[in-house]
Amino acid sequence: MATKNTGNHFFSGNLASIQLLIIFVAVLLAGLSIIGLNWSEQLYPAEEFIQAFMTNDLINLLIGLPVLAAVFLLIRGSKLTGLLLLPGAMLYVFYNSIAYVFGRRFDLFSAGHLVLILVCAFGPFWIFYQLDLRAIRGRLLEVIPAKFSGWVLTGFGTLFFFRAVGMFASSLIQSRAIPLSEVGVLVADMVLSVLLFAGGVMLLRNRVMGAAAGLGLLYAASMLFAGLIALLVVQAAINQTAIPFVDILVVASMGSVCFIPFVRYLRACAKSE
Repeated sequence: MATKNTGNHFFSGNLASIQLLIIFVAVLLAGLSIIGLNWSEQLYPAEEFIQAFMTNDLINLLIGLPVLAAVFLLIRGSKLTGLLLLPGAMLYVFYNSIAYVFGRRFDLFSAGHLVLILVCAFGPFWIFYQLDLRAIRGRLLEVIPAKFSGWVLTGFGTLFFFRAVGMFASSLIQSRAIPLSEVGVLVADMVLSVLLFAGGVMLLRNRVMGAAAGLGLLYAASMLFAGLIALLVVQAAINQTAIPFVDILVVASMGSVCFIPFVRYLRACAKSE
């Protein structure tokens, strides 16, 4: 396993340790997802939990693992782009695991996802600590779509936050309890919204962290939209219902707003290697 630093010297740490971190997250995510699929009746006793979590276990295998694998291969090639994408891959796993911890009764299975949350929360801080953020900003700021990306991240952060707050407020006003499976998703949305908004503001204000964090945030948001589309298709197949093409079109349209600046950002970072 490679131990050298990136060729442009933006990273001062050991790449082998970063690769081991990705392997740990991928193995634990895969193991928990396989357990969820094989012991769904014991872990998800109600239909609402099956719809919310068993299908998500499959999406973790179909989308989550490739999200991590792509970053692993880039980092193995000593690419700075891989290091900038890794926090986004961890945010993707972090977001999904929050739903398991807050959206169902706590048990050993939830504890496994709690480990993923803690590791994926620590990982980005560890990576950014070892990156020369000022040098990265100096290299990328003139080539990345900073303003476009900043407004997209800020907009989606605001949208997700008010959607989650609105759902909680509506339940209080109507004295209606939110299903436990939905509570986890709303908590995850609120955490995600804060991170997207903060990253967008940093990009718009040309902060040191902004240029380094923007690519990962766009990656996480884009892959979450891709996962949602896959989730709609899988749920339709499990329930033997028609594929909701209108819903998929709406999600794809919203996702493209993230995906377009993500691709532009990614290309700019790759060219600056």
